[in-house]
Amino acid sequence: MSYSNSDRPLVEIRSLVKHFRLRGGWLTGRRIVLHAVDGVDLTIMPGESFGLVGESGCGKTTLGRCILRLVRPTSGQVIFDGTDLSELTRREMRHLRRQMQIVFQNPFSSLSPRFRIFDIIAEPLRTHKVLPKLPRHLLYDRVVELLEQVGLGRQHLDRYPHELSGGQCQRVAIARALSLDPRLLILDEPTSALDVSVQAQILNLLVRLRHELQLTYLFISHNLSVVEHISDRIGVMYLGKLVEIGPTETVFREPLHPYTRALLQSVPLPIPGARKEAIPLHGNVPSPANPPSGCRFHTRCRLATDICRTDEPPLQEIAPGHLVACHLVGN
Repeated sequence: MSYSNSDRPLVEIRSLVKHFRLRGGWLTGRRIVLHAVDGVDLTIMPGESFGLVGESGCGKTTLGRCILRLVRPTSGQVIFDGTDLSELTRREMRHLRRQMQIVFQNPFSSLSPRFRIFDIIAEPLRTHKVLPKLPRHLLYDRVVELLEQVGLGRQHLDRYPHELSGGQCQRVAIARALSLDPRLLILDEPTSALDVSVQAQILNLLVRLRHELQLTYLFISHNLSVVEHISDRIGVMYLGKLVEIGPTETVFREPLHPYTRALLQSVPLPIPGARKEAIPLHGNVPSPANPPSGCRFHTRCRLATDICRTDEPPLQEIAPGHLVACHLVGN
């Protein structure tokens, strides 16, 4: 771990809710409410790498976008370094966005195909007027410096994204995110669209950049092995809720929530012929437009009891820094 000495969280999320209102079928015409994020509490310390895992559709990406206020939360608070983002004007939020950036999942869709690599990386500097009146050669030097920081060089400046590989495009996306010297970097499955060998290179690059630039990461992924490699703490999401939070080593060694245990058991062992006990999950993930009452995992949990079906379990601390939302743990 490489946390800052500061006692104040860099990011603090309080009772965050994000519901999307969707139009129903043409027969009913009713509005459907999609519960993407439903009452999440979370803190991320300066210098920490926090991993967020869960199945597709559980609300991980929506949570990350709410932190950046790319989407407005339905209710709750996102506090960045002591500042409540919901109270900021558009001008104030624009200024604060220099301190928080995002790297998206697919580099080919997040980079404009009409821009050269130089213009892609220089665009944030021009937009936020970081180098407004300086000679062009200084802007050029800054872009080259960023490219070299992520393992590329000036030979890539005049190329377009389609002329680069997936790994090279993701390096460009990381360089663009670093151009404004942010404090928080939200990484939304940054390696899932890449080959396995390239994934390792990008992960090692992110680990190096974090320590060199003293960055704070929110690393969103469904790949548990990747999260284990890069994260100090992890949070497990299921259907819009955080069900377990704890130090990475603790959660991987002693998972408490049945859903976390099932996720870890699904990871194949890198040993030929090795087997481990499988924890079957029954049925499919319920629709976020109609989440079940009580514990949202009870419809798939083989250990569920009557209280799981009626009462929602609170996220409670079972051991120092290890929190779990389950009626069957700690009682």
